[in-house]
Amino acid sequence: MNVFRRSDGLLLKEFEFPGNLHTLSVSRDGRFAVGAGWPGKVRVWNLATFEATDLTEGSGPFGARAQFSPHEDTLVLGQGSTRTLSLLKSETWEPIRQVQTDAAWSAFTFCRNENWLVVGGFGQASVWKGDLTKLRWSTAFQEGHAGNAENLVLSPDGSAIFGYCGQSTIRVWDTLSAHELFSWDLPCGTSHWLNFADGQTLHIEGTDGCYRFDER
Repeated sequence: MNVFRRSDGLLLKEFEFPGNLHTLSVSRDGRFAVGAGWPGKVRVWNLATFEATDLTEGSGPFGARAQFSPHEDTLVLGQGSTRTLSLLKSETWEPIRQVQTDAAWSAFTFCRNENWLVVGGFGQASVWKGDLTKLRWSTAFQEGHAGNAENLVLSPDGSAIFGYCGQSTIRVWDTLSAHELFSWDLPCGTSHWLNFADGQTLHIEGTDGCYRFDER
């Protein structure tokens, strides 16, 4: 991971991550960055002192994910191999709460306009309250569909969840009701990454090219 100065692009610091880095998140006050990936490793960096702190030892076949809440001074950390989600207090990294999930998950993301956490995994998608005190809904994938939500992104208005579910299948759920709105298949490829970079168009990037869909 590299840190650059915004004003002139000067490289300030290069950070090493012990493994494959899958996710990167910055705290809402800009003081900390957290990286997570395989094999189950989660590392936090202090962006003022550049000091690194390991929050997990790193083990298990499913890797780890971590993301700072955009609404509170907390960090959600997940271990796919143990099917757990943990809420930690920022800066001290003290555990606040841990919940067990029904399936080994592989991706999660926060809603921007509400404190809800969207979780996707093997054969299941769910929405939790951001402090992990309440499960809003959970839905199993229909038989015959791709079984692993590898990447999740919310629509700009937060009303829909877009997920890349393996086998080049994109699935879309209503955030409130869990109703599956539609799905479509892309040409065969791997490692698709979803984002709304311009706030309106869904960008889908993969090893076989880049696709763009207007949300409307």
